[in-house]
Amino acid sequence: MLNNKPCILIADDEPNICRIVKLIISPDNYDILTAENGVDAYEKTIKFQPSLVFSDILMPKCDGFELCNKIKTNEYTRHIPFIFLTGLDEKQFKTRFEEVEADDYLIKPFSSQDMKKKINQWVKKPVIHSEEDVVPIENRAKEPLQMEFEFGVPELDAQLCGPIEPKTFILVNGPIGSGKSSLTRQFIMDGVQKKQSSLVLSFETPNEKLDPLFKLTSEQKKFVQCCDASRWTAIDSAPWRNIDYIFDYLSAECAKKNVHRIIIDSFSHGFAFWSLTDILRFVDLCRTLHNAKDQCILWSINSHPTIESIEYHLQHVMDIGVRMIQNNGAFSNEITYSKWQKKRTKHALDNQAVVN
Repeated sequence: MLNNKPCILIADDEPNICRIVKLIISPDNYDILTAENGVDAYEKTIKFQPSLVFSDILMPKCDGFELCNKIKTNEYTRHIPFIFLTGLDEKQFKTRFEEVEADDYLIKPFSSQDMKKKINQWVKKPVIHSEEDVVPIENRAKEPLQMEFEFGVPELDAQLCGPIEPKTFILVNGPIGSGKSSLTRQFIMDGVQKKQSSLVLSFETPNEKLDPLFKLTSEQKKFVQCCDASRWTAIDSAPWRNIDYIFDYLSAECAKKNVHRIIIDSFSHGFAFWSLTDILRFVDLCRTLHNAKDQCILWSINSHPTIESIEYHLQHVMDIGVRMIQNNGAFSNEITYSKWQKKRTKHALDNQAVVN
């Protein structure tokens, strides 16, 4: 819900249909979202969790059947009622309607009474609690303190001149064997010490003898969830090549519990399969994950001349960049840019100017 009102999503590539629906549905009672294709509609369903979805069948990029199937096969959206808006005859879509587990349909052209009837039938009205149900302010749980993060690597944390703020995206890059995995593990262990929940999605096979995640105590394991996606090219593995599947997985896990640190290890393994547009869209969508306001996400990629263009664009959507630098045969970590550090420096200079 956007404003504590039930939210209704209208997916249709005909602008007139969206305008008509907005005239029918009272803005005093419902929030209205629109989408001109199935891809946009699915992203908005994940982000806003509408109370009801109306969808055309014939749409570009992703048609209504595909959209319904994605919503109904996602554990965290399958409960949302799905109603087709279509000009097709019932015989033309009845079989597919049942296959994708749609809830209802409304034939175009439809009357305002017909649409209102469907809404009243499928939208669950919010429960209005009585004054007796209100918990006194003094008895409410205190709001948790704002999360702060560190790498757990002294030389890196010193370069930042302060903790990493929530809602920060970090890009760690360097050649194979430069110690990126070691850095990500230190980042996780710092979270464990602070009792912050972490989720690790790795596209590289872990080394059980060296990986500290395999040496966690039973108490420490409560704060770390690992997903080994290293077999992602195998036929019988989960479809990790599909970047939408990856986001769906992250979204579902974050909906189950508040995840504070997310590590996507060896993210560059998928660059051969995903377009630059898909990669940047995925990164942008990650800012909509549940608990994003108290979350920090770290991506690690293997530097290579063939992905310089992707790396360049990724740097522009990240908040902190860390590069593995080789010096005298050994690798060290270096902060190459930090949007938070720039803000802090500017703030300090502004304060100094006021004092002077």
